[in-house]
Amino acid sequence: MKEAAGDKWKADPLPEGSPVTVAITYFSKVAYSSKSEPGEARDVDNLAKPIMDAMKGIVYSDDAQVSELLCRIKDFEAEVGNLPENLAEYLRESRPVVHVTVDPVPNPTVAF
Repeated sequence: MKEAAGDKWKADPLPEGSPVTVAITYFSKVAYSSKSEPGEARDVDNLAKPIMDAMKGIVYSDDAQVSELLCRIKDFEAEVGNLPENLAEYLRESRPVVHVTVDPVPNPTVAF
């Protein structure tokens, strides 16, 4: 998994102290099932840790920088709307896909 992160992330790691938000979406043939097939993740809470650990030192300096995390499992045959073309291409091949986005946390503003 660390190799996959390094293949996709071409920049230096985000500097330590820079908070980030991470969104992880696992697209699978069957998103919700009490019985999983070998190699199919079903527990959303078990999905994030290995992915976040793999990005440490590549995407961000330390996973302590992650201040917000969204993790979800979706059926790739369902309507998912407005996907990047490379992601839609993988989904058309009907194989499981993990899509991860990492964004800097914007500076908060205070409105009165």
